[in-house]
Amino acid sequence: MNSAYGNKEKPKKRQAAKYVIFALVFLVILGIALAVTISYKSSSKEEFREMDKASLPTISLAFADRYETTLHGYVHEMSLLDMREVIIPVGQEKRLPLSVNAYGNEINALIYQVRSLDDTEFLDGGTLDAFTSEEGAFHTEIRFSNLLESGKEYQLVLTLDTAARKVYFYTRILYANTHYATELLKFAETFSEATTNSEKAAFIVNHIQPKDTSPTNDFSFTDLHSKYAMFTYSGLRVRRPGETAVRLTEFEPTQMSVTLSYDLQILKNGSWADFKVQEFYAVRYRSGRVYLLDYYRTLNEQFSPERSTREKGRILLGVGDGKTAVLTSPDSTYTVFTKNRELWCYNAKTNAMNRVFSFSDASDSSDRSDYDHHEVLPVKVSQDGSVDYMVYGYMNRGTYEGQVGICFYRYGAENNAATRLFYMPVYQSELLLMMDLGTLAYVNASDVCYLRYGDG
Repeated sequence: MNSAYGNKEKPKKRQAAKYVIFALVFLVILGIALAVTISYKSSSKEEFREMDKASLPTISLAFADRYETTLHGYVHEMSLLDMREVIIPVGQEKRLPLSVNAYGNEINALIYQVRSLDDTEFLDGGTLDAFTSEEGAFHTEIRFSNLLESGKEYQLVLTLDTAARKVYFYTRILYANTHYATELLKFAETFSEATTNSEKAAFIVNHIQPKDTSPTNDFSFTDLHSKYAMFTYSGLRVRRPGETAVRLTEFEPTQMSVTLSYDLQILKNGSWADFKVQEFYAVRYRSGRVYLLDYYRTLNEQFSPERSTREKGRILLGVGDGKTAVLTSPDSTYTVFTKNRELWCYNAKTNAMNRVFSFSDASDSSDRSDYDHHEVLPVKVSQDGSVDYMVYGYMNRGTYEGQVGICFYRYGAENNAATRLFYMPVYQSELLLMMDLGTLAYVNASDVCYLRYGDG
C-alpha cells in the first residue's frame, strides 16, 4: 500500500533556508539543530491591545461536481517545493472553477502558473481578468492546456492582483482522464454524516474493524479499530451547526487521503458545548466499490471560562488531545496554558481567567481568523503575571497577516496588553515550521531567549 495513504505519522522533516532579521543574533550549533539567541533589549517593541482584523481574500477551488477547498493567501512568495499540503483533481475537461472571496478587496486580475513538482519546468499559465460577481465573491475558471499529462501531479501557483497588494496561493493539481474523486468523497461524506445521524449510523458497521481492547469512554480519539459506540458518541445528543471543510492531501485516480473538518455541539449538563472535529480518511475505489483503508477522528472541546470547572487547584479543560502546554509563576499564583491554539492565564488569588492570545475573531464568521495553521507556546511566567509566549506558523491576522514566521510576545497582566519583542519571517511551509519548532524555547533571568529550530 502506498505509504501516503493510511499513514498517520508526520511527514519527514525537510531542511530549508532560515531567514532571520533582527539586531543581534548569535548562532550556536546544538546537536543537529540551529539554536538562535536573541537579546530583547535590541529588539523593536510594539504594544497591542486589540489585534487588527483579517483583511486578505481567500480562493475556493471547486472539484468533483460539488466539493470545494479554500486556499489561504500569502503576502510573500513561498518556497514552492514545500507547499504540498493540498491537491485538487482535474478531470477530462481540464477546467478548474474557482471563486475569489474578496472580503472588501478590489480584485484586478488572477495570474496562474502550472509548474512541475520540482519547480524546474513551466508548463502553462495565463491571466484572468473577467469575473462574474455575486455577494462579494468573484467567479471564474481556469482552462488548462493540452500540455498536462494524465495521471501526473503539478504545482499550481495563483497570484491575486488586488488594489492593495499581490497575494499568493499554492496547491497541487492532478489531471486524469478518468478518476473516482466523486465516489471517494461521497463515501467519506456519507460515513461522516452517519456518525451524527442515528438513521444513517448503520452505514458505519461494515467498514470498521473494532477491537475488544478499545476504550469506550474517550471520545478525543477514534480510529478504525474503535468500537461502534465510539463512532456514534454512545448515544449522546449531538448536532453539526455549520459546513464541512474538505482538504485532499493525497490523490491518485482510484484512491485518496482526505481530511474533513467541522464544528460539533454535544449536549452536556443541559447546555450545548462546542467542539472542533477533524476526520482523516484513506479510501480506495476498486471494482465498483469504495474501501476504507484507514480512518481516525480527533475531537477537541472549545475552552470556555464560564464552563470550566475549577476545583482543588485544578482547571478542567474538557475533551482534547492532551497537547496542552502549562507553565506556572514561581509562587504558583499564575498558571498559563494552551487550548486549541489559544493561550489563557489563570490567577489563583482572584480566581480570574483571562485569554492572553487567540487569532479567533467573534465578529468574523469566515474561516480566516479560525485557520489552524499555527501554534502557540508559553515560554515563561513571571511573579508579576507577565507572560512570554511564542506564536509560530501562518499568521491569520494582525501586523504579519499572510506571512509565515515566529513572533515572540510579552503580555502584561497589569495593562492587559501584549508587546511584540521580535518577529522572524520564514519562507517555507508553515507545516514544516510547526514540526521543526517548539522542542526548545527558553528565556533566562537576563531576558535572553533561546530557540531551537531546524534539522541538520
